[in-house]
Amino acid sequence: MTVLVVLPLWLLHPLVQASVIASTARAPLHKSWVTDSVVNTGILPVSFRAAGGRAVEVSSTGIGQVSGPLHAHGLLSLKEAVTLPWWGLVIVALAVTSPLLRCLWHIFRGDEAAALHARDGSVPPTP
Repeated sequence: MTVLVVLPLWLLHPLVQASVIASTARAPLHKSWVTDSVVNTGILPVSFRAAGGRAVEVSSTGIGQVSGPLHAHGLLSLKEAVTLPWWGLVIVALAVTSPLLRCLWHIFRGDEAAALHARDGSVPPTP
């Protein structure tokens, strides 16, 4: 059960993901600055920050514009971070690890049969 939760989260990144949809030069204001339009395609709200620029918070499926100076290769370096409060991160961590915690709870109680049934999702036999 835990693999069914963790593997898609690890491979597909549905919680935190973003795409740059447009990039425009800001020549009149700053010679080597660029503004990128970024869309948050993940479930959690995130903030984007360009090196040398300001941070922009974007909600789920929202669009934000991030400005910053170009680097030597002609690209804008963007940093992405989750903007949840500490208790929000605890809730996400518990939701992701809950199948593993349930299985470990049964193992430590000495109830391996219930742990095996919790792992594969079947109903344990009644005596």
